[in-house]
Amino acid sequence: MNGIVQWYNPRTEKGIVLVTEDGMVSKYFLLYSKIIRSPEVIEAGQFVKFAAVAPPHKIGLLPVMVGVEISRTPFVTESDVKGGL
Repeated sequence: MNGIVQWYNPRTEKGIVLVTEDGMVSKYFLLYSKIIRSPEVIEAGQFVKFAAVAPPHKIGLLPVMVGVEISRTPFVTESDVKGGL
């Protein structure tokens, strides 16, 4: 799944990512410990790709993204490549 960093606090190493899928917007919790690749500085507006979602630790919390990659530029998908040919 892909999303965009809405908010990130480097001091606490936590943030929120917005994902829009089929017209629905969902929020996910971003933890620095779950990031596998990112720029030196993580900022709002950067692009996020993640492999899976872990359930919230407590009722009322957001689900946590796992296998997270963050980029300053949009991720290229297979459909983007095929559509560009």
